[in-house]
Amino acid sequence: AALAVLALSARVLLSEVAHGNVNMAVGATVVASARAWRGGRELRAGLWAALGAALKVTPALLVAYFLWKRSPRALAGAGAGIVAFLALPAIFLGWSFNLELLAGWWRQMAEPYLGAAPLSVVQTEHTNQSYLGVLARLTSDSVAIRARPPAFEADVAVNLVSLPTGALRAVHLALAAATLAVLALALRVPRAARGSAATLGELSMVALAMAFLSERSWKHHYVLLALPLAYLAWTLATRPARDRVWWVCAAALALSAVLNGLTGSGVLGARGSDLAEAYGAWLWGALALFAACAVALRSSSPAALLNDGPRGPEQGRR
Repeated sequence: AALAVLALSARVLLSEVAHGNVNMAVGATVVASARAWRGGRELRAGLWAALGAALKVTPALLVAYFLWKRSPRALAGAGAGIVAFLALPAIFLGWSFNLELLAGWWRQMAEPYLGAAPLSVVQTEHTNQSYLGVLARLTSDSVAIRARPPAFEADVAVNLVSLPTGALRAVHLALAAATLAVLALALRVPRAARGSAATLGELSMVALAMAFLSERSWKHHYVLLALPLAYLAWTLATRPARDRVWWVCAAALALSAVLNGLTGSGVLGARGSDLAEAYGAWLWGALALFAACAVALRSSSPAALLNDGPRGPEQGRR
């Protein structure tokens, strides 16, 4: 199981290291928050989530997870942490410059997205594997791949239909709402059973939803792919092969491996790999993992989860 996780996640992790981005550090805050939550250290879990949200917004979905779990200590930690971590740079940069940078980030990143500004090539190009990026490419006459001779002599569009901007936004909101609804239905682990492996399944779905709901999620943003891969590999290792859930998890892992593999230039070449990304290969593979995690979680009763794994989180809560 461990070798399978390493094999299936190595490409995105090595690509992240090669590009020198910060997604690995952001992913580390999510994992630290998850470990603290599983161990009953709720305040610390909130603080780690806040640090991730201060670096990139998407880990703020963990705060919604803590809200759903009715954890005032985790929410208090997140609230205090966000204020502290956003203010901390001011000690070194000065308060006015820090506020100027925060305002500039808001104008460039948050305001256009929340205000439904027209989509630019930054959102629609093939590297964006979020709901918004894939949906925009498939349902609007937008640039999916920029001209890059000799592989692409001109800009490439891959849309199957052409929806009005309002309709595209409505479909995007519907997809986001459906994802959060599926996530909510799958979050069934009782607080007393947080030491169970199913907690990894829940947080795996949260990590994947972070990438789906973001305005832009390059493949490097899928560094937390190791979480659902680990949970599904564990499910295969602990369930009998005759179980329907076993086959669902196996199919999801295989589909994810194939789709992610198609985006490698060694498989389809530079042109074919870009087209695979343009049609959303990373997103569809991750959605398969998301659905399989939901099926595995829904197949276990809350009573059974109480007997799965360590029983110490509530006793060790502090």
